[in-house]
Amino acid sequence: FRTQLFLEKTMIIAIHGLGSTGEGSSTCQSIKKHFEKEEVVTPTWDITDPVGTATALKEIAEAYKQRDTKSKLHIVGISFGGFLARWLANEFSDDVAGLIMINPVLDPSLSLKRRLGENKSFVTGDSFYITEGHIEAYGKLVVAEGQFVQSTKVILGMKDDVVNPALALSTFGSTAAVVQIAEGGHRLSEHSDQVLREISSTIEAVAK
Repeated sequence: FRTQLFLEKTMIIAIHGLGSTGEGSSTCQSIKKHFEKEEVVTPTWDITDPVGTATALKEIAEAYKQRDTKSKLHIVGISFGGFLARWLANEFSDDVAGLIMINPVLDPSLSLKRRLGENKSFVTGDSFYITEGHIEAYGKLVVAEGQFVQSTKVILGMKDDVVNPALALSTFGSTAAVVQIAEGGHRLSEHSDQVLREISSTIEAVAK
């Protein structure tokens, strides 16, 4: 991570999913390209370092708070990055203009228990190991029921076979703008144009 002071009109923190990287995530890089006139940060976080991950993400948001502008902060999270995005947005709820979660993990224990032991990065091929200690640590970042960032959008691939969209539907159905992509899977790579349009519409609505 690199903390810096941001000066653009809109800042977007795009948080990749488990096993990816900020540079290796196609969705993060699509967001960066699409919003090339804005400040887009795509940090790489480490699932095996929960404390370091939380600290570094908070440092980026803190840097945003320090700038003397009327800029807007939006946080986008993909899969497990959606879990982190929700936590971060609630930590900085007074400063976040919009939260967008794409096929988000809401309960880290459900996702990480399936991955206990050795895993491999989709991008680098390197091995990493998930333990019960990691599950416990991420459990401390779970956002309490009833806590919602005002402008929240959830984008769901209804054929997601990695993260069950039903949990997000039941959690956000009446409190957020939920976009259901009927034929979309977990990665939503074939629906990237629609995903970018949905992110844009959230940012544009806040800017008005």
